[in-house]
Amino acid sequence: MGKHKSSLQESLQLFKHANAIGQSRREARADGSRDWKIFHSTTFKEYVGGFARVLKYTRSEFGVQQVRDLQPEHITAFFKSLTDRNLAGSTIDKYVAVINKADAVAHKIGWRDDQVAPLVRAEPKGPRLTPAPKPYTTEEANRIVETLGNFRDRRFEAIAQIQRGAGLRVDEAICLRAIAISPDGSKLTLEAADGTKKGRPREVLVRDDKTRQTLIQWRNAAETSGRARLFIKTMKDSKALVRAYQRSVEGVTKEMGLDHSKTHDLRRTFVAERYEQYLADGMSRSEVLAQLSADLGHGRSRMERGLLASYLASFE
Repeated sequence: MGKHKSSLQESLQLFKHANAIGQSRREARADGSRDWKIFHSTTFKEYVGGFARVLKYTRSEFGVQQVRDLQPEHITAFFKSLTDRNLAGSTIDKYVAVINKADAVAHKIGWRDDQVAPLVRAEPKGPRLTPAPKPYTTEEANRIVETLGNFRDRRFEAIAQIQRGAGLRVDEAICLRAIAISPDGSKLTLEAADGTKKGRPREVLVRDDKTRQTLIQWRNAAETSGRARLFIKTMKDSKALVRAYQRSVEGVTKEMGLDHSKTHDLRRTFVAERYEQYLADGMSRSEVLAQLSADLGHGRSRMERGLLASYLASFE
């Protein structure tokens, strides 16, 4: 653990030194190594990169060079910096998982003493690090989309409509390909090329006319102009459009007097509406959970309460 290693080198050495990649969750559960094992190479890279960003912050703000010297108050300040940047609660939750895993690995290899306090207190005993989710109401979501229609860049309105009507992440909506849209706009068939998380494919049914019409209109425009994607020419253009779109949504919500401006909350609006629709269709609650997990593109179904609590303002 040299003092002159970069944050990324320090993080990589931590996870590699512990030989943290495991082959089987069942075996890890049996031998007690599940807390510090990782079971996918992509997840391993995400943990290394995520914890490197944590270390970079604590080094710049507190001068903490080594993992053994991290304290809970350093991590609390890190989470405050994330909320100050108005990041989505799901993003903050990922950092909770990353830090917990790194903390467990550090204890395993002796980089942190067994007597020191955990860097993040576990839920549900500890305080929530992220505020309750705030999906926009149907009226708020409609007004956000309508107001974005007054902007010079007409892509903003279309992206917001696709997010609220199909539940896409902002990157997925912006990177959406024309060929992912069915002829009548009623279904999206998403693949890795559409920017799905970890490249996971999924299908999403589109149930409202406005979203279907938006998809057809922009698919036809892309095909006429020879673009493969609805809103960008190449993937290099996506980051700039994400930032511009998020700034526009922030301005609209501020003008509306709303206390949140996350584009991810349009995805939560989709979940709130679909939840009621699926129940009205006669689906059981377990069937609703499975279908919502598929709609959202989650890698595996979460526990029912955990899934719904992540997207709905209240759930009994």
